[in-house]
Amino acid sequence: MPIAHYAPAVYSRFCCTASACSDNCCIGWEIDIDPDTARFYDTLPGPDGEWLRAGISPPGELPRRFCAGEDGRCPFLNENNLCGAYLRLGERAMAEICREHPRFHNWCGPFVESGLGLCCEEACRLILTGREPFRLTRLEDLPDDPEGTMEPLEPLLALRRRAFRLLEERPLPEALEALARLGYAAQHCPGAPDRAPLPETALPPLTGQDGAALVEGFAVCSGYSSSFQLLATLAGLECITVRGEANMIREEHAWNMVRLDGEWYCVDVTWDDPSGLGRVSEELKHRYFNVTGEFMRATRHYWDEDGVPEATGTKYAWTP
Repeated sequence: MPIAHYAPAVYSRFCCTASACSDNCCIGWEIDIDPDTARFYDTLPGPDGEWLRAGISPPGELPRRFCAGEDGRCPFLNENNLCGAYLRLGERAMAEICREHPRFHNWCGPFVESGLGLCCEEACRLILTGREPFRLTRLEDLPDDPEGTMEPLEPLLALRRRAFRLLEERPLPEALEALARLGYAAQHCPGAPDRAPLPETALPPLTGQDGAALVEGFAVCSGYSSSFQLLATLAGLECITVRGEANMIREEHAWNMVRLDGEWYCVDVTWDDPSGLGRVSEELKHRYFNVTGEFMRATRHYWDEDGVPEATGTKYAWTP
């Protein structure tokens, strides 16, 4: 049975600005290659195949990814900040993440909802500067997806309808504050989150408190890092929390540093969480486990470097 497909009105208007983008997503990111694209790269014959395989990790190394240079640039990004693989071979040479970013999709039983992530400056422009009210539009139906079998929860959907009404009825700054209060209220009314009374004033979220990831089972980055620091301290390790910014839009972020045999390492357990984009990956990630400060800078982490020690340790870096 076809699956209904919905997205915000701005979704269909998104178009990558390519070389005009001031913060290119092909620079400074570790980009994994999906299995279908990896097979295409591995089996493409001739000079084109050799050229592609020279820029990616070998088949025995998982996950497969593009081999960025010392400057963090994708090996296929040309001098004009355009994708050389696309220019040479067309869309078939683009990995799924390269075709989809910053789009994301959530499978909700009988329907799928898509959106645009705020890690992209063009997506931010469309979402935050538009004057029309927020609304979902129905796109072309999708073929049946056997993986998308999660039954929708009516209370959650009802709660979301309340959130949509807040976005429709109020100016954006006021609506965002109201959404934060609604989210807090829903957390404290788990049996019927759709009927939770909306507090009149902003309340501090529980997700940032010490150990929130352990106590509540979910958290934002501050909850992740405080939980990690708590466990490290209980294990007798010297550990601190670093508060700074991350991503292209430099949103607030927190991670940890741990001292082992006299050397400091960085750990970002939030970015190693295998959940995201509406699904949970079966692959455990340790990409940001016991890494150097240089690696964190290369992956768009920003902090007051005078306030914390420099992480230079490599002896206990994670190796699969």
